[in-house]
Amino acid sequence: MKLTITILTLAGGLLPGLGVLRLWRDVDGRRRQLRSLLARVEAIKNDSTLTPDERSRRLEREAPTASSWSDVLHIRERIELIRLEQAPEITVPAVMAGAGLLCATAAGVLSKWFD
Repeated sequence: MKLTITILTLAGGLLPGLGVLRLWRDVDGRRRQLRSLLARVEAIKNDSTLTPDERSRRLEREAPTASSWSDVLHIRERIELIRLEQAPEITVPAVMAGAGLLCATAAGVLSKWFD
């Protein structure tokens, strides 16, 4: 029984930690990509040696956008949709945290019973 309690206790700490780590890694990777892209856009926009046509061509070539004017017109709806579509991305870390909580609770209860 002590082995079961030990395993559940370890799982109780490990599962939520892994869930948070996975979520942090995924979010941080995308954030780095977006920061790099937007830094490149700012560098091109602030380059005073470029003409407006050259600037536009370089932006299209080096920092292509996934947006259109339709995106701008419906920005609130798109932001809400993006937020809702991210729910599956956080499901695995949330399940891992929940499983860890259950394991920790079970380990705590078992340790009281079989102490």
